[in-house]
Amino acid sequence: MDLSIIIPVWNEESKIATDIGNINAYFEKSSLQIELIIVDDGSTDRSTQIAEEKSKNISLNTRIITCMHKGKGHAVRKGMTASCGRIAMYMDCGSNVPLNFIDKGMAFIENDQAHVVLGSRYNPASKITYDMIWFRKLSSAAFRSFIKLFLDIPKEISDTQCGFKLFNGDVARDIFAEIKTNGFLFDLEVILIAIAKKYLLKELPLQWQCDRDSRLSIVRSLFSVLKELHYLRKI
Repeated sequence: MDLSIIIPVWNEESKIATDIGNINAYFEKSSLQIELIIVDDGSTDRSTQIAEEKSKNISLNTRIITCMHKGKGHAVRKGMTASCGRIAMYMDCGSNVPLNFIDKGMAFIENDQAHVVLGSRYNPASKITYDMIWFRKLSSAAFRSFIKLFLDIPKEISDTQCGFKLFNGDVARDIFAEIKTNGFLFDLEVILIAIAKKYLLKELPLQWQCDRDSRLSIVRSLFSVLKELHYLRKI
């Protein structure tokens, strides 16, 4: 298997069919062997049913994993540890990034320039086609500044939280076997473990559009965020 794509899903019934269709259409033009792993993090809508129905009508090898709602980190970990691709990646639901950036990220890994490729919305070479609302932009900037002070994240990493990351497959499974963070701060743990294991990280500038229907709310998740930050500081 050349590539495993993991998409974590939580109440995404309006988007998941489009994502599956787009990935299938893109890779029908490719010679790669690909598996798509949809991990439903305890959705209360029809996300799983719609994904199953869409998967019956495409040629792409698709697996759907369902689990209790524990958070994005838990869902991605379930998908990554179940993957078998020589390259593995996760991407957010909602078609935020054009799929040709998968090829760009894979090239870094295949050319031994990186073990982990971090998609970035904030790299100077990145292009934002539809931006966040002002409050989200402000809170995101404050969060990035806080993280750089609170955790030992290299200054050259401009975006820790972007939901578009690629890995050498064996490296992905090694890292995610150790991940403990279930919430959205799991991206930080991925980076910290990769650095501790001396894996080579490379940032990939992206073309990106905001999904303003995002499930993420730092305010609603404040207690779990602080708990995860306390844990991550000890790594």
